[in-house]
Amino acid sequence: MTKMNNWPTHQGNNQRNGITTQRLSLPMNERWTYISTHAPRPAWPPPARKDPWHRHPKLNPRVVFDRAYHVVSDGKSAFFASSADEKIYCLDAENGQEKWSFFTEGPVRLAPTIHDDKVYVGSDDGVVYCLKSENGDPVWKYRSLIEDRRIPGNQRIISNTPVRTGVLIENGIAYFCTGLFPNEGVKMVALNSDDGTEVWVRSHKELSPQGYMLASDTRLYVPTGRTSPIAFDIANGDQLESYSGPGGTYTLLTDDEVLVHGTGNRGEFKGHPKNGDQFAVFGGLQMIVTADTTYLLSAESISAIDSCTYHQIAEEWNTVATQHLEKENQLWDLQEKLELFSARQQEPGTLEKLEETIGKTAQELEDIAINLRNIEKDRFKWQSPRKRSYAMILANDLVIIGGNNLVDVYQANNGELVWTESVEGKAYGLAVTNEQLIVSTDQGTITSFGQPKDNKQSIVADERNPFIEESQESESSLAKWILQQSNQKKGYCLLLGAEDGRLAYELAKQSEYHIICVESDETKIRQARQWLDRAGIYGIRISVHHIDDAKLPYTNYLANLIVINETAQNQFSDREVFRVLRPYGGVMITLNQQSEDKILRRGAIEGDGDWTHLYADASNTGCSNDQLKNPTKLQWFGKPGPRKIVNRHSRPMSPLVKNGRVFVPADNRVIAADAYNGTVLWELEVPNSRRIGALKDSGQMVLSDEFLYIASRDQCQVIEVETGNISLDMSTPQLVEGETREWGYISVVEDQIFGSGKKLGASFYKIGRFNCDQLEGDYREMVTSDYLFSKDRHTGKDLWTYKNDSVIFHNTIAVGNERFYLVESQNPQALANTDGRMRIDLFCRQDTYLVALDKQTGTQIWREPFKFPFEHIMFLSYAQGTVLATGTYNIEDKVLYHLYAFDTDTGKKKWESSYDGGGTGGTHGEQWQHPVINGNRIYLRPYDFDLQTGQKGTYVLHRGGHGCGGLSGSANYLYGRGGNPRLYELGDGETSGLPMSKVNRPGCWINMIPANGMVIIPESSSGCTCAYPLQTSLCYIPNTD
Repeated sequence: MTKMNNWPTHQGNNQRNGITTQRLSLPMNERWTYISTHAPRPAWPPPARKDPWHRHPKLNPRVVFDRAYHVVSDGKSAFFASSADEKIYCLDAENGQEKWSFFTEGPVRLAPTIHDDKVYVGSDDGVVYCLKSENGDPVWKYRSLIEDRRIPGNQRIISNTPVRTGVLIENGIAYFCTGLFPNEGVKMVALNSDDGTEVWVRSHKELSPQGYMLASDTRLYVPTGRTSPIAFDIANGDQLESYSGPGGTYTLLTDDEVLVHGTGNRGEFKGHPKNGDQFAVFGGLQMIVTADTTYLLSAESISAIDSCTYHQIAEEWNTVATQHLEKENQLWDLQEKLELFSARQQEPGTLEKLEETIGKTAQELEDIAINLRNIEKDRFKWQSPRKRSYAMILANDLVIIGGNNLVDVYQANNGELVWTESVEGKAYGLAVTNEQLIVSTDQGTITSFGQPKDNKQSIVADERNPFIEESQESESSLAKWILQQSNQKKGYCLLLGAEDGRLAYELAKQSEYHIICVESDETKIRQARQWLDRAGIYGIRISVHHIDDAKLPYTNYLANLIVINETAQNQFSDREVFRVLRPYGGVMITLNQQSEDKILRRGAIEGDGDWTHLYADASNTGCSNDQLKNPTKLQWFGKPGPRKIVNRHSRPMSPLVKNGRVFVPADNRVIAADAYNGTVLWELEVPNSRRIGALKDSGQMVLSDEFLYIASRDQCQVIEVETGNISLDMSTPQLVEGETREWGYISVVEDQIFGSGKKLGASFYKIGRFNCDQLEGDYREMVTSDYLFSKDRHTGKDLWTYKNDSVIFHNTIAVGNERFYLVESQNPQALANTDGRMRIDLFCRQDTYLVALDKQTGTQIWREPFKFPFEHIMFLSYAQGTVLATGTYNIEDKVLYHLYAFDTDTGKKKWESSYDGGGTGGTHGEQWQHPVINGNRIYLRPYDFDLQTGQKGTYVLHRGGHGCGGLSGSANYLYGRGGNPRLYELGDGETSGLPMSKVNRPGCWINMIPANGMVIIPESSSGCTCAYPLQTSLCYIPNTD
């Protein structure tokens, strides 16, 4: 509890309980408002809107610590840190005027801590700073790793080990953590707060620290982002205890050391006594706990709960709450079932009966809800309805709540609303100091309320504005010329030799680059920072880094554009600068006043590969053949986030990668990003393009050098890869009289695009919990087409069609060796299908043919009958003169994988092989694995086979953790989910792989893409509410250290 007239750390104290004995005199008036030039730049985008699998209709954001500039105060000054301009600020607490500011070299996402006339803060640059509170002069700074390596992270250039726990001071010791990714190095550090000397340092290989740390006399509690906090021994950093329950960065300690944490997916808290079981579950978003009362802020109300009464009724309440949740889930499933049934023809009366059941269940749910509310009446001292709110503290006898564009004050004893005032934005930050209430919002405003001495309101506007100061004409012309040499204006520009900052300013003004200036001269650094800061673009567009040695601290391949001023040409070798230049068109310009400027453009990485189709290529090999080795070094992380991505259980298609760009299939849209630094290049909405269940269909996107092709309904949009502009619309040839066919299968080879005509609505489109029932398990349907066609991919001109009164699975089409291979069925039952979805066993029952067409003309080369035994999945691939058919079927209580190889000249079988794939009825990929063909080897989990003979090899792949997705491949590795993203080295013997990351998970099909010399893992866990600390896109490069 904060007792003096200050607020020295976030939520007032090291228990983060938001309680102070300070009194506020009502009514209050606005004393001053500080308006920042830039609103906060939160690290993490919103979560997915819902989690269908767990029946969560609205997901609660769990990591929200940097959505406002949270203020701390010693009573005389107010301090905050900026995630936008990378600075720490000191304001006069009386009038809001700026006293001083201090530049770091990365976003500062958590509030400072003040102690003994010093200010402590941790930055995304990986450094903890100790400053004098009076003037901001540095006292000491600390970096936990010897190597300073900087990468793109959350759309900024930051350390690979950022500080995202703030700094906690307890008994003269400064505690904090560095790092987010254990594979990059995570450390817990204790320093002498006076001089910064180490007390102890511990490395942790399973910790991803994010959020304000808490302390008791014996323990440190560390939040872990989206997951639950972990307790450590304050004396030495040993891990003591981990906690189950709702994850998130909102945590507090009660006076009797009960750890409360949340808010999880639905908005709830759990409380854990020290060394004891959880004692309570609360629904809510904010909480304050006193000896006799718990104040609970939910999305709908503020409540005061009698602690003693609550414990008496907790068991009954939890029992009824469980019944309520079970009935909610039952109603959810029924409503999804109705939606699914309504889309397809049903027996008469089916829908009416289902609607009646839904009505009955809804009434039962309401009855339970009434019972729950009756029980709740006994635990409330008072309750008041309110709209969504974002912060809550207790100042003596007043409960203060930050809401949307307002702040409210309630009497703690009876819930009477006694004061309210408007603010600009969502009030995420509250602090009380020296009889003032300070409110921070997501718009960057900081407002002080209290009793003004002179009855005058002060508005302190930070009046920096971008692009209003004039540069010299020479810098403007030079910037224009530089940008003309680059083939793009987005990404990262590295300017070696900052000078006065004016060239950087003009480069930013004329482009969309984020510019990093590198300078060794401290005077120039200070001048450039101040000039750019006055211009209003420091941090958000331009940063100046102090580098005084010959090694650049940046990751390989980072910069789209590097400009070397004359003053920096002797500091760095050409080899060192080239290392940082982005492949596929990165431009390096060396400026010389006395001679001709030098321009270098970087090409591709030797031995790299592409991923242009769902399974790498039109042959469906599932292998990029990229030659990269040991891709375990983090290259970048950040966007795209989960909000616009298709739910992971719906199993969308893979991302595509070529020429340094990655194209992410989102929900009825596509997001293009720079593969080497994660910069989002463009985003395009493509209505009705979503396809789910890629393993039972084909992807909706394919990629060439110049264009991205996306199928949507009966059209295919041709999109320029550089701009996202639509160049051409192609239409599906209509070959069935009186019926419309949509574009089904899609691939591109050389100058041809290939497609198929599928029935209306054949592809799985709707997202819901029922997707798992549609796609997983035995005897599930796959998507079919009735005919094939090819067009000129540049003009859309029809080249040929193939229609043979047959049904064709999209999964059983492959292109290779100038031929187009397919499996078709003329089974009368298959031909009678009306919705374009079919069970594999029905398709394969009779009259099944393997067919080869001439790729250029569509002329049939051969057509061979073959009886396939498949029931659950069926794939077709091509490699090295061999057509490979794979699939699964049941024999008694086992699922069998079977491989058939056919000669491409004749269509005759070359060999076959089978193996036991485990028990039947699997729900996590047991019966629908896709092969990876790497050179002369076939990898079909868990075994490998010789492509020419079918002989089984000695390789055995154990997943190494939970998962359900497929495998992707490069020349030396396989990649897949084993709990986390996992890397499996190829060779002989058994392997369980190596986790590339321990803090996130890939998607539920294929989204680990080895291409362009990297492994790119765009976010594909959307809707996942499991215990993973981070939810982000990632990229890894070879670790050559």
